[in-house]
This record gives sequence, structure tokens and C-alpha cells, in this order.
Amino acid sequence: MPRGSSMHNGRFQVLTVSSGHGRLDEIAPRLSVGGTTVVGHRVASLEEAVQAAEADQFDCILLDMGTDADAPKALRNRLLDKAINLPIIVVADGLSSSEMVELMRANVADCITGRDLSIDRVVRAIWNASRSARTERALSLAEAQRVHNVLHDHLTDLPNRSLFFDRLDQALSLGDRQRTPLAILTCNINGFNRINGEMGHHVGDQLLRAVSERISSALRRSDTLARLGDDEFGVILPTGATQEGAERAAAKIIAALDMPFELHDHTFSIGMRIGIALYPTHGTKGSTLLVRAENAMRDGRRDNQRFAVHVAGRHHDQDKGRPLVEEFKHALNDGDRQLFMTFQPKINMRKQQIHGVEALVRWRHPDRGMVFPDDFIPLAEDAGLIDKLTMHVLNHTLAQQAAWRAEGIDLTVAVNLSAKTLQDARFPAQVQDMMRKWSSDPTKLVLEITESAIILDVDRATATLNQLDNLGIRISIDDFGTGYTCLSYIRRLPVEELKVDKSFVIGMVTSPDDWVIVSSLIELGHNLGMTVVAEGVEDEQTLRTLGEVGCDFAQGYYMARPLPADDLTEWLMTSPWGLETTMAGGMAKPSTSPRHLRVSGKAAENVHELRPASSM
Repeated sequence: MPRGSSMHNGRFQVLTVSSGHGRLDEIAPRLSVGGTTVVGHRVASLEEAVQAAEADQFDCILLDMGTDADAPKALRNRLLDKAINLPIIVVADGLSSSEMVELMRANVADCITGRDLSIDRVVRAIWNASRSARTERALSLAEAQRVHNVLHDHLTDLPNRSLFFDRLDQALSLGDRQRTPLAILTCNINGFNRINGEMGHHVGDQLLRAVSERISSALRRSDTLARLGDDEFGVILPTGATQEGAERAAAKIIAALDMPFELHDHTFSIGMRIGIALYPTHGTKGSTLLVRAENAMRDGRRDNQRFAVHVAGRHHDQDKGRPLVEEFKHALNDGDRQLFMTFQPKINMRKQQIHGVEALVRWRHPDRGMVFPDDFIPLAEDAGLIDKLTMHVLNHTLAQQAAWRAEGIDLTVAVNLSAKTLQDARFPAQVQDMMRKWSSDPTKLVLEITESAIILDVDRATATLNQLDNLGIRISIDDFGTGYTCLSYIRRLPVEELKVDKSFVIGMVTSPDDWVIVSSLIELGHNLGMTVVAEGVEDEQTLRTLGEVGCDFAQGYYMARPLPADDLTEWLMTSPWGLETTMAGGMAKPSTSPRHLRVSGKAAENVHELRPASSM
């Protein structure tokens, strides 16, 4: 149980430190009052206090300082030497103001003079110190988890593409210094898209986890296994790896996957193609080695080999092909053939019905497969393409909203903004023009920004947000709780909605710390007059718990994954969360089947067009 986990029911474990029979001995037994229960343990020296703190879990320490002015600082240092961080409440007499300041500088949680010593004063000190310490621990753990999440795949918990390249760069630097070779492998699951399509994402996700475990079992501890894409894995064999060693590793991976997988009463037999590239034989840069390993993997597929080593010269033209940024520029000009929109429902917690959707762009690369937004959105920002991407997304989203509206489906749509877009003074006018183009109701458009986007340039961001607010557009702060530096600016901004980051929501059922953070952020949002959305809802218990703590809206895989427009239209008709409202003017919920909406044949628009039934 985490230290201080008894706080929810007002029960505290307090370690009292007092030499001889002192005033704390008189007051300690009477601290359990009202709904607060204080369980005390008394020791007589600092040494005993450290031993007790190592052996048991306490919410705080109550220290009778006596005449030893150095006791609080000495106790804290001894605890920190043992990696124990507990709030210390000091009881002392005759302290000057400067001495009290010194105690606070020593991170003493509270200081009670003999004159102020009372049951109520001590109980309040215990409550406040324990609550502050608990929040601090929870945020520290959450920060560590966020750092982990940034560098790891959320599904398999393997290193992601960013961490893969970081480790590859380190391995290449070591190989250069020691003049030793290394190898990288790219691994692709045969037929995964078919399994995912026929059996559903839930089964596909379980299969990916099982595959990652099998591959891990075939590798050494010193090797790195990462998830690079939808069904693609990367392996780094560190310094000293030869071609023969890399081929043996590939054979072991393939052998580990030969045994069928048993999932949901179904048996799956899958194959894997593996490409191998060697340092320094095939290149000295990580990006070059990865491209050549992928080329070798495609060679193996074409030659019907389960693994293949890069052959110099075979892909000479491809290696000189356009870099990813050029390919992204092409995708932006390619209509919806590569970039396409998906929509994830947001559920009204009180009504248990859909309220709106968040629009999320995806990139289906003709050669690389699905490219994650975490890869191409920073690319767009660095290349100066983020404004064009934003308008592309906004145009397609408002077009789809208009198509739904024509069919009697009234949904609020949310679009994400980057920090750079928020700093563009031209953006509000561009949005206004786009809304006119699609006859959009501004109150049905939500623009989501992150806390970090605000603090990049507070004055400019505030001016842009005020202009958008004057248009009637709603503003939402995304990933709230991950950027505490801008909390002081919240009241200055025309924000109507906060979205609690999924890193807190996912664990709130099992982690008391996450529960405290989520419930506190919801309370903060409501105190600021805002509605609150929880992201990352992946099970029924989390949804129920969010309802208990007063969350307004919820979004996550439990209700629906991001869906293409046609799939979402069907979901609206069949989901128990259904459609929330009828259209203005009394139009009933649509009784038409999704077949009355069909995908537009226009290359430039990934929306549904309304067609008369006679023309279909």
C-alpha cells in the first residue's frame, strides 16, 4: 500500500518523536476526533524515528523539538539518506521569526508553538501536511510515468520509435569508439491487417502483445526490441554483432513465432519477414541502416525468404529517394488517398450518450504503412507545414460535420491545434472563412490546445484565443495536468473545457495517487467554471469511477476507438451511447441506415456525400 493511502477515509499513521514524558504524550491519544482517526507510534530519539520509518508506513512525523534547534534538519537528512521523504511537523517554544523561516527552509511542513498547541491545530497540521505530501508523491510518480510513456509504446510497453533511435545512436557511438560492428533488424508480421480486420482491434492488440513477448524471449538482455509501427518491430544487436550472429538472431525470432497463438478460442499461425542491415558495412547513420534493413525485408518478401540481409547496390535508387518530409508534402497534396480523418466519440456522462467527436488525422503511407502522428506532426512543424496540415484537417472535419448535419446528425467536432498555429495572428480569420464555407455553427466547433502551447508566448496565445472566442468557438485545454506551469494563466483565458490527460485516467481505478489527481483536476475545472473531459477510458470501471467523481464527458477505447466517418456513422446507429440530441427545429434522430451515406468520390475530400435514395 502506498505511504499515506489511508487518507481517503481520514485515517492517518503518525510517528511521534518526543524524549521523556512531554506535552505530545498528553495530546496524542486525543487526536482522533470527528471523522479523523490518528494512529500514533511513539519513539524517543531521532535514531529510533529513522528505524521506525524504515519498518512501517507513516503519513507524517510529529517532532517535539525541545531545546535542540538542529533536530528537524538532522532528522530530515537522516530520512533522506534512507530515501524516505516524510513531512515533519515541529512543536517548539520560543522560536523567533527568523528561526521559523529557517525551519521552513529545511522543508519542515508546519511549526506549532506551545502557545498554539491544541487538538484542532495538530489535526489540521497532520491533515494538510499529509495531503500535500501525498499530492507531491502522486505528481512525482505521474511525471515518471509520463516520461516512460513518451518513450514507450502504450500497447506493448516496448521502446517506441524515438527511444529506438536514441539507443541506436548510443550503440553507433560506442561501435565507432570501439571499432566494433552492430546489426539492426526490422520485423514485419505477415497478414496482420487481415487478422485485425476480420477479428477486430481487440484481438489484434492481444496478438501484438503476444508477438512482442515471443520476440523478447528469443533475444538477449543486451538487445533492444522496439515497436516501430503498426505491425513492425525493430531490433538492435549491440556492438560485436556479425552477419552470422544477426542471421542466427533472425532465425531464433522466426522459430519463436512458429508455434500457433491461441486467442479468444481462435488459433492463429503467423509468419514474419525480417530485414538485416549491418554497421558499418551498410551505413554509419541510424536512419540509413533502418532504410536498408526495410529494403532487405522487402527483398526477402519478394524472394520468398523469411529473412534477408541488405545487398549493396540493389536499392541504390530507393536510398536516394525523397526523404520523409518530401513524402509528407506529397501526402498533403494527395487529397484523402494518404491523409485521412478518423473521429473518436466523446460521451456525456450524465446522459450516457454521445455529445461530439474529436477529429484525428492519420497517414497511410503507400510504402511505409501507417505513420504515427507522433512522427509526422513534429515533422510538419519543423518543415513549416503545420499550418497547411491544420487547415487540411479543419476543412475535412467541417465538411464531414456538414454532411452529417444534412443527414440529421448533430455533432460537436473538436480539432487539435499546434503551438505554432496558436501563435499565427492570421489563424482566427482563416477559421472564420472556413466556417462560412461550410455554414458551420461556431458553438459546435471546439479547438483543443495544450498547456505548453499557451506558455510558449502567453500574450500572443491569449490574443488569438480571445479572437476565436469572439467568433463563438469553444476552447479546450488538452492533456491537462501535464504542464502545471500555466495554471496561473487559466483564469485569463477564454477556456470552457479541460481534458484530463489519459496518463492519469488509465490508472485511477487501481492507483490511489491517480484517483486523487483526477478528482482534484475535475474539482479544479468545475471551480473555474469549466466542463471536464477524461481521456483514456479503457474499461467500464474507469467510466463508472469518473461518474462518481463528477466528470462531465469521457473519451476512450472502451466506448470507441477513432473511426473513419462511415464506421462512425454506423456506430451512431448501433451503439448503446447512441445520438445525444435531435436537430434544431424538431427533426428526429436519423432513422436512415448508414447505407444512405456513401464515401465521396472526390479525390480532395474525405467526407460523406448525401445522395438521394433513387440515385444510389
